[in-house]
This record gives sequence, C-alpha cells and structure tokens, in this order.
Amino acid sequence: MKAVLEYNLPEDENEFRLAMDSSNMLSCLIELELQLRNIYKHEDLKENQFELIDKIRTTFYEILESNQIKIN
Repeated sequence: MKAVLEYNLPEDENEFRLAMDSSNMLSCLIELELQLRNIYKHEDLKENQFELIDKIRTTFYEILESNQIKIN
C-alpha cells in the first residue's frame, strides 16, 4: 500500500510545511513528555509543585488524546 501527498506550491505552502515538519513536532512532544516526567520523578519539588506538574502532564495527555495523537 502506498500513500502519496501532493501539494500545489506555492499555494499550498503552509500545508506542505506542516507535513514536512510533522516528525520534528512529534519529537518535540516526546521531549516535552520526557522532561515533565523527569521533573516529576527526579526534582526536589514542594507538594504544590508536584500537583502543578501532575496537572500539566494530565492536561498534556488529554490534549493528545482528544486530537488522536499517539506519541509512544
């Protein structure tokens, strides 16, 4: 099975750039996930800071799920 994406440049420049940058965007999301996890697990945080990081992580995963994005 093959899939071919075709763009009419320069009219479709934004869509083309989005497709070309998608792997870099995924890498950024994975890096953000890892950084949040490392902060939560390895930093010496106060209780309210743990709660904030946990809330950010939860929101991050909810946003990914609502957009049907799987990063692992």
